[in-house]
Amino acid sequence: MVLLDGCEELGPLYRYLQQYLLPKLDPRVRLVLAGRHPLEERWGPDAAWRRLLHPMPLDGF
Repeated sequence: MVLLDGCEELGPLYRYLQQYLLPKLDPRVRLVLAGRHPLEERWGPDAAWRRLLHPMPLDGF
């Protein structure tokens, strides 16, 4: 499991995650991304990523 919090601060590292790191991870690895803004905005219209994203808004924060 890989946990990344504060994703709104990643800036250009988003591109690195999408293009290089994540595709090389073992399919059994689970990734948790947390941030103040919806992740869908940063991951673009790519249907492959959208199938893998499971947004879970946290109320009360």
